[in-house]
Amino acid sequence: MQNKRERHTSRPNRKPGMVRRVKPPKYTLLYLLILAGLLVVLILFAPTASVQPAKNVSGTEVAEESSGTGNPHFRISEVMSSNRRAYPDETGAFPDWIELTNDGTEPIHIGGYGLSDREDKILFVFPDMTLGPGEYILVFASDENKNTAGETFHANFKISSAGDKLYLFGTDGIAYQKLEIPAMDSDMVYIYNAQSK
Repeated sequence: MQNKRERHTSRPNRKPGMVRRVKPPKYTLLYLLILAGLLVVLILFAPTASVQPAKNVSGTEVAEESSGTGNPHFRISEVMSSNRRAYPDETGAFPDWIELTNDGTEPIHIGGYGLSDREDKILFVFPDMTLGPGEYILVFASDENKNTAGETFHANFKISSAGDKLYLFGTDGIAYQKLEIPAMDSDMVYIYNAQSK
């Protein structure tokens, strides 16, 4: 005969079916492995911003004696650092923009030329293309990197409306144009006149 103590400490009887074991849906592990594989592929092949080292960095200033592959007739000609409603991009947004012009009399192949708001890093590289005499191109400074020929260009930096600097690099990574942009109000354009320099 069982005493009271044994009765109280014994395991309670459970009816069959009271405890249910939950099994994961079929193929859950397979789905997780496929998702992990897709994530790895997306990380490996995701577009990254093109960042290249500049070659003429000397302290905090561009070395004045540097001469490289940059054609001086291809230059930054206009800048808007606070585009509120003056000129939209292809999506209807209003990022800052930079106009570059070939003011020479011969076509200029600009593939590999670089543009940046930093002297030590090239943040935008032009694709394989040629700019004819008198032609110009626009690059939106939208913090994106889009440099496909025939499409709208976007550089991976922005321009401060309080004043900023822009650098144009030749194919060898040497900056041959350094432009100091003054502080500007909304929708104002800074026009650089090479003849007045």
